[in-house]
Amino acid sequence: MKIKIVCFFSLLFLFSCQKEISPYWGNAEMSFNGSKWEITELMGTLDRRCSEEKISLIIQKTNKLSGITEHLSFSHIPKRQGIYNISHVEWTDGSLDAYCKNSQICAYFNTLEFNASMDTYIILDNLQNYLEITDFDKNSKEIKGRFYLVFIVRSQWSQSVLPDTLRFTEGKFHARVQ
Repeated sequence: MKIKIVCFFSLLFLFSCQKEISPYWGNAEMSFNGSKWEITELMGTLDRRCSEEKISLIIQKTNKLSGITEHLSFSHIPKRQGIYNISHVEWTDGSLDAYCKNSQICAYFNTLEFNASMDTYIILDNLQNYLEITDFDKNSKEIKGRFYLVFIVRSQWSQSVLPDTLRFTEGKFHARVQ
């Protein structure tokens, strides 16, 4: 009888433990103003605020000592292959409705210190800023692509170490949409 009880609890313990799936899955590489940008986190999500037909992608680099995070994000990414131009988009009223009516892919870059916004950059128009989706697998929900982006400073923290213009070149990513 003891053996049956031990086996029962062993099986219960074995099957009740679920591995937590991290929202950060994938890899990305790019040059940031001519140097390799070492990312710490990459996350792809369905853009559930508006429609599950679009994807958001977040690429981050966090310095654990200073608490400063450099945050590159894309929104409104379609689930199909193609090359998409990216230009600056401004929502005048800042509402979710205005955000959802926008169909253009957007890209943003900002820095945060322990979740407090520091530097904000916007896309520099009149350049060949693009995001290319090279593959989207509907079954595995994996997305792959490339990008080229140039940002200019919109607002900068007084102690910022970043320049006024940021260039992300030779960007590649591979993420799973959660």
